[in-house]
Amino acid sequence: MKRVTLIACCFMCSAPLSAQTPAPGQAAREILQGADRDSVLPRLAEVLKGLGSEDFPAIVKELRAIPEGLDRSGPGRLVFATWAGIDGPAAFEAALRGPEASHEAFAAMLAWTLRNPEAPIVRLQSMPNKDEQEFATQFLAAAWLMADPAAALRRSDALPDATMRRAAMRHVCRTLALNPAPGMTEKGAEWIARHTQADYASEAAGIIASTWVVKDPKAAMAWVEKLSPGPVREQAIYELAGSWAGAHPERAQAWLEKLPDSSGKRKAMDYLAPILLVRSQENQQRPKEAPSAAP
Repeated sequence: MKRVTLIACCFMCSAPLSAQTPAPGQAAREILQGADRDSVLPRLAEVLKGLGSEDFPAIVKELRAIPEGLDRSGPGRLVFATWAGIDGPAAFEAALRGPEASHEAFAAMLAWTLRNPEAPIVRLQSMPNKDEQEFATQFLAAAWLMADPAAALRRSDALPDATMRRAAMRHVCRTLALNPAPGMTEKGAEWIARHTQADYASEAAGIIASTWVVKDPKAAMAWVEKLSPGPVREQAIYELAGSWAGAHPERAQAWLEKLPDSSGKRKAMDYLAPILLVRSQENQQRPKEAPSAAP
């Protein structure tokens, strides 16, 4: 009897693991395509616990198979953030190749930089395709920004590759300029004002000026006017006036006329001329209101 019991025990213990526990991909499929949508993320997180980097491609395959109409972004961010915590390069590169790159690549980069803020630099620097490198660098800059805006400016400025440096600064300055929180736009503006010799300064100054003037024209104009004479200031003048021209060409013209003559001013006036002409013609063609009759 003991021998039979022992044999039965050995048989049960030697049964394939797959017969007892579903493979990660299968388990993920059951969750991602199941009827219980309210607990997808916590249940998926349990499946991801303890997995190795080599297990995640199967999970990603199931992500891509989620039927239309079901949430993909939440599970995608969770999967790639978890993967990046184990293997940042593999997770980020897989996310970049996917159809949900804007969400998943950022989640991967954020998790990757939490381990080491500068770890992705070498990997991104080695990317042979400059367009892909530029695209990828935006996610790095975004992750830095979320953690610390001041550090994001310093780290972006210190990037060793010119393409990466310009891409990072474009993203950082645009995001700061769009940020409605007090002082955020000024952080980028003050940095550029102190670094007008940097190879990214003209482009970044134009981004700040053209964005800032929409929400606070007075502050934007004052900042541009105080910039040191040179290419950075000229680009900022042109971009500010150009951005303002669509809604308020007359106000842009009035501001430009107060500035001393410069290449940026002349270029901006040339840009404004046809807009002002059309505005003048429209005003002339608009029927005049008849004077109201005296009571």
